[in-house]
Amino acid sequence: VGSPDLHLEEISCGEHPKLLGQTLSQLQIRSRTGVLVLGYKHGGEHVEINPPAHRPVEREDRIFILGNVNQLEDFKELYL
Repeated sequence: VGSPDLHLEEISCGEHPKLLGQTLSQLQIRSRTGVLVLGYKHGGEHVEINPPAHRPVEREDRIFILGNVNQLEDFKELYL
């Protein structure tokens, strides 16, 4: 059995109020959707790989998520 196709997406958090003001832990992205948050970028800073769960999501942030088509659809439905 082959593994499902995985897709990497970059999400601009400022465009999605459901993400703002909460930590990655509070959002429970992986447990609710199966999507993995691979990286985090605050403003013009470098991308931080495997961001800590206590990191709050702010307007100028971008997150990098990885998942299959169904997982990404679930993520978009819940958070975007």
